[in-house]
Amino acid sequence: TAAAGFAAGTYTLFTYTGALTNNIVSLGSMPAGRVYAIDTATAGQVKLIVYPTVSAIVLAGADPTNATSVNFTATFNDSVTGVDTADFTLTTTGVSGASVSSVTPVSGAVYTVSVNTGSGSGTLRLDVADNNTILSGGNPLGGPSAGDGTFTTGQLYTIDKTPPIVSSINLAGLDPTGDA
Repeated sequence: TAAAGFAAGTYTLFTYTGALTNNIVSLGSMPAGRVYAIDTATAGQVKLIVYPTVSAIVLAGADPTNATSVNFTATFNDSVTGVDTADFTLTTTGVSGASVSSVTPVSGAVYTVSVNTGSGSGTLRLDVADNNTILSGGNPLGGPSAGDGTFTTGQLYTIDKTPPIVSSINLAGLDPTGDA
């Protein structure tokens, strides 16, 4: 199991015969850092569903930067599958034409996401746009609906593509004509 208690997946809590009369099941106190749900849709079973979530998105390079491409490290709380460029969006200020170029698995739970920085100076943040294609234990990111695993609180790069301007050059020392 994962460090926070349950790994993503579906667990049968108990089985029963007959019918649930009030359909009230309380989760009580559960380990933090997870999204949980109770499933009573299968007759005779009460199941705990544990959904994967995004743990963090952090910078994987120097900041600020003037690079044409940068890398982010996206970390999930469980091993996940189905991660591709369509799962990510960019939030920018002052930068235009930036795009997610590739996603490379480092492990089942950690991915390197490469981003073209486009043009202009400003900030660039990588977000997860949950479209329910990222799965762990058969369960989609963040819960059963598209969007409930969206992550928009990662770190951001400061992009500075403004070239330096020379305002003056002062000669120190010898007279350039040699007449000194």
